[in-house]
Amino acid sequence: MYNFTILGRYISKDFLRITFNVTLVFFCLGVILNLFDEINFFKERDLSMLLPFYLSLMKMPSIVHNLFPFIILISSIWLFLKIIRVDELTPMKVAGFSNLIIILIPSVLAFFIGIFFILGLTPVTSALTLKYLNVKANYTEGNEYLAAITANGIWIREKKEEKISIVKSS
Repeated sequence: MYNFTILGRYISKDFLRITFNVTLVFFCLGVILNLFDEINFFKERDLSMLLPFYLSLMKMPSIVHNLFPFIILISSIWLFLKIIRVDELTPMKVAGFSNLIIILIPSVLAFFIGIFFILGLTPVTSALTLKYLNVKANYTEGNEYLAAITANGIWIREKKEEKISIVKSS
């Protein structure tokens, strides 16, 4: 049982570290790619570079939220390739780990990470998406960007006289 807890913690820490690194890579790539889009949107306006960067950072939780199943998939593949490449599978089998246990540890962790993402980050993602749309709507001309479809539903921005209404539909 002693080896089980040590190896279980080792696999758990390794999986969490790999998941964090893959999430960080996706976050950085998303910021860079979205920054180009925001710069292209604001190219005709005389604004500082901080606004497109700020908007990119506000949009990233939504993008990472949408990409998280792929992040978990890539992290799992990376973990198992590391275990095979470094030849850690044989000592784990000698210590009494079955293939099911080796697969079950990252699966349970991925389940709890998913619960955290759904319960903890969905409200943050919705709030940042709303703020992103409000900030971007201030710089739009005409009827551009009045509706947005996200993972959190359909967001419609309507302006009547001086009152701005934002409607969210599931």
